[in-house]
Amino acid sequence: MSLHADTAHKRSALLVGVLDTMPIGAWQIVLVVTLLAAIILDGYDVKLLSYAAPLILAEWNLTQSAFAPALAAAVVGMAIGASTGGWIGDRRGRKEVLVCSVILFGTTTVASGFAPDATWMTILRFIGGLGFGGVVPNAYALVAEWLPRRLQSRVIALMSVGSPLGGMVGAGVTLFLLPNYGWRGCFVIAGATTALLGLFMLLWLPESPTFSLLKGRTERVSRDWRKIMGKRELKLDLAGIAIPTDQEPERVRKTIFERQFLRLNIGVMLVAFFSPFAIYVFGSWMPVILTTAGLHINEAIQGSFALNLCAVLCGLASGELVRHFGSRTAYVFWAVMMLISLAGIAFLVTSGQAATGGSGKTLLMAALGGYGGGGGGLISVLASNLTAAYPPDRRATGIGYGSTWGRIGMIAAAMAGGNLLTSKTQDPTPVFIVAGGALLIVMISAFVINRHLIGSRGLTGSPAGRAIDGYVAAN
Repeated sequence: MSLHADTAHKRSALLVGVLDTMPIGAWQIVLVVTLLAAIILDGYDVKLLSYAAPLILAEWNLTQSAFAPALAAAVVGMAIGASTGGWIGDRRGRKEVLVCSVILFGTTTVASGFAPDATWMTILRFIGGLGFGGVVPNAYALVAEWLPRRLQSRVIALMSVGSPLGGMVGAGVTLFLLPNYGWRGCFVIAGATTALLGLFMLLWLPESPTFSLLKGRTERVSRDWRKIMGKRELKLDLAGIAIPTDQEPERVRKTIFERQFLRLNIGVMLVAFFSPFAIYVFGSWMPVILTTAGLHINEAIQGSFALNLCAVLCGLASGELVRHFGSRTAYVFWAVMMLISLAGIAFLVTSGQAATGGSGKTLLMAALGGYGGGGGGLISVLASNLTAAYPPDRRATGIGYGSTWGRIGMIAAAMAGGNLLTSKTQDPTPVFIVAGGALLIVMISAFVINRHLIGSRGLTGSPAGRAIDGYVAAN
């Protein structure tokens, strides 16, 4: 580890140590709620185009294939925005990138409501995706540095389900708005709400204390501390731990591509790619697979609801699992849960029992819930692991790196699933085999990662651990 990275660790650890001695305050809760709201709103904005797609196709007289680039544009933008947004956040400040990202996504969503054709919709969704991509790594990094260690894994788990929560809440909101305002009005209302949140963040949001210290901005740290912690005094010599700007070693600053992070980067790349790949290679095409197997479309929608609901619930529960047993165990647990559920789905679908109703349908819904729950758990564990594993001065870069591979995995899954179902018989077996193989890679990759969160049950007598920002990481 470079001297600069080691210094950053020590300064961040001192601040976290002070936070650990204090009870959680009201403005810390407001900070969490604000950043969670940004992720939920952006998650709704991302899903909005798919909700409005039937109306848009009819209005513009388009086929599904002609509109596919518009649907994919936001995801491509998010893949690019996650890596660049995290990197810029570590260099320019997490608040600055967060505010710009939220306002960018909000304004482009408003503009999408006035799009005249599919080409303009594709362009606007891509630009908006860049903004959303920059939200997640900086939101995770910022909230982690204003909370005590005992709450970090729980809060990161909560934030990791923000995007699917946005999709679920957005479905209900869209059903209410569509009859009164049409699809264009939905985009304007959703985008304006997001942009207004961005303006609130501009006026109130604090900056990362570690970033401010690394820039020598002790007055900024003190001001932000009073904003978030109120009358609770910061008993720390800021002048003694801040790094003067003219002494900051720019040439080694904020890169994650160093030899010390090799195993971590490789493991993160594999887990971040294959976890969403496994989720979406089946999940994206699940309604097609179930209806082809003889189920009614309403039953397929019920299955989709069960999958997404359990993804949210298990994503939240994953924070406790990590806290008690550590991230490596949690990766394996959720991947095994998905494998068992996938095997059950495959048996029920290919044997025809899923379409018979009764116990077959009940078992199918349970298996779909297990698959979605395991997927939500995996994403939650990855979020907590990323937030803790990389040094504080390049934390957003590391989270953005993992998020980018996750988006690439989603894109690859959508393409692969379609190709695997192109046979005349629409046999879903290849989808099940590929999804199962992806989950096996996730389990193996959990042992490639060498900077894991160790749970409370693994701390006793664990000389192989070392502290990273208040977490304990296994070598």
